[in-house]
Amino acid sequence: MTFRSPRLQYLVATLFVLVTFVFRTHVVSAAEPSVPASASEAAASTGAWVTSIASIGAGDYVAGTADGLLLRESSVCRFNSKHPDQLEAIYSHPAGVWERWTQALRFAPDSQSVIAGNEGGKLFVFDVAAGKVSKSIELGSQAVAKIAFSPDGSRLAATDGSGTVHLVSWPEFAATGKIKVSEESLWGVAFADANTIVVGSSDRNLYRCAATADAKPESILSGRDWITHVSINANGQIAAAELGGGVHVTTLSGGGGQLSAPSSVWSVAWNGTTELFVGTRKNGVVIATQSWSLTERAPEAPAKEAPAKEEPAKEEPAKEETKEASKPEEKADDKPAEEAKPAAEEAKSEAEAKPAEAATEASAEKVEEKSEPKNE
Repeated sequence: MTFRSPRLQYLVATLFVLVTFVFRTHVVSAAEPSVPASASEAAASTGAWVTSIASIGAGDYVAGTADGLLLRESSVCRFNSKHPDQLEAIYSHPAGVWERWTQALRFAPDSQSVIAGNEGGKLFVFDVAAGKVSKSIELGSQAVAKIAFSPDGSRLAATDGSGTVHLVSWPEFAATGKIKVSEESLWGVAFADANTIVVGSSDRNLYRCAATADAKPESILSGRDWITHVSINANGQIAAAELGGGVHVTTLSGGGGQLSAPSSVWSVAWNGTTELFVGTRKNGVVIATQSWSLTERAPEAPAKEAPAKEEPAKEEPAKEETKEASKPEEKADDKPAEEAKPAAEEAKSEAEAKPAEAATEASAEKVEEKSEPKNE
């Protein structure tokens, strides 16, 4: 099932409730109308349609919910990381107020302002303390879908329905450039680091690109349906929600795996680095953990076969070493025998030479004796 008309695309732009409700929760007094019992009961049910999830610190999260129809009321709920199935409604409002409605919302790094983008292509800065709009900027004619701040808080990226990422400086709130990523809507955006952004599109691709004007995008994975939301943890792992019910876990280099949710996925939010909250269409908030993937992949490794193959290879070198070691011993035995022969010959020569020397000396004496009388 696909949604192609502009009116039906409004239905999938789900941060509307967060803008309208979470902002009012921060700036209005406690005298505001309480949550109707019917809305509270609907939010607490396990079948709630969770359209967006955001961390508010200390293990607490807020979630936007929807009823499925534009003219039905919806709620913003709170839940704790230990009990994501227990949604507590904190505010409710009729969803009929949707002319020029806002679908993107993000708190500024200092928490003193809220940046919101509406379906008319405009960004607003709400001053929380004053309770009013302090700045605004026109980005284009297409609806603003998502907003993300850079790690150092010096700029923000806003995506829209034309497939464009708009770069805006902060706190100056001035447009600094655009990046054309796709011809279709961009539903998710996040900074992977100070210089890189990750973008999810309804063209079913997850892109990465440099956070500079006119940068060239590169697809790092291709899904089966719209990529509706992106979340990145402290280890650089990227979780990408898919409308068809899939959750991709990857990195800037691509690869990774995919988990299957029980229904369509509209939002994902990391709880630390090992647990992922998944906002679904019919099953509320479900949890994905890394242990699931590890358990599935463990049987694939043939750990027992590896040593058996290596044993013959280890024995052969041992035999060669024995042969090589024996050769020097044989040569060592031969050398004394060869050296003994010259020694024996030298001894024999010496023995033969002694009689000859004695005979020579004797003849010399005789000659001397014979020669003496002649001299007299």
